[in-house]
Amino acid sequence: MMPWGGDRLLDAEHTRDLAALLSPEERFEVELRQSETGRNLSSRFEYFDATEAETRAIYALQKAWDEQFRPSTLAEMGRDQAARGEATKKLNEDLRKALGPDRFADWQRGIRLDHRGLIDLQRRFNLPEPTLAEAARIPVSLSVSANRLIDNVVLDAGEKKAELAKLASEARAQIRTLFGPEIGDAYLRASGQMWVDILDRGAAYTFNPGGTSVRGIPNLPSPFASTSILPPRK
Repeated sequence: MMPWGGDRLLDAEHTRDLAALLSPEERFEVELRQSETGRNLSSRFEYFDATEAETRAIYALQKAWDEQFRPSTLAEMGRDQAARGEATKKLNEDLRKALGPDRFADWQRGIRLDHRGLIDLQRRFNLPEPTLAEAARIPVSLSVSANRLIDNVVLDAGEKKAELAKLASEARAQIRTLFGPEIGDAYLRASGQMWVDILDRGAAYTFNPGGTSVRGIPNLPSPFASTSILPPRK
């Protein structure tokens, strides 16, 4: 069985072979599809309609990060976490500069399952854009309401948990009304665990550049083993 870092070694050998055979443009196209970085980015590009210039910029920045900071063995995962975190912040800053604020926001939105679920629905059912735009606002608005509720100093912990469950129920009803019961339930099954289902467990969520963070109700046992839900691999 090949060790964890074997793919990276093969990628390096493959890249050297390509350099002697292909033009820079041809080499980039092959690397984008066959390199480890390209394979890891492929699912992100499915949910981000990148121009050629954007694709090249994203790939170059991510590849530079991968070559220095992506762990090649299980042992490396626990080392240099602070440096890796700082490098990730810089990667996001560089991506923002390369893409511009609006397109960077679109790129980061592609991590979220609620957004991916909407894109998949659009591809399958060709839903009207206003309907999709209204649906996209629901998880964002729900996050604001849930966090505001947790910060409410008047309600006790039990009341907050009950109100969070009520918010979740109302959000599901909105989605089902908007899409119809069948499509609405399909969307909730595909993406709900990353947003609406969290409220039923007594927590609120916030969409961040690196994923979705969650916070529980003070004075209640944490409903989560971790305070962060990781996004799909880059």
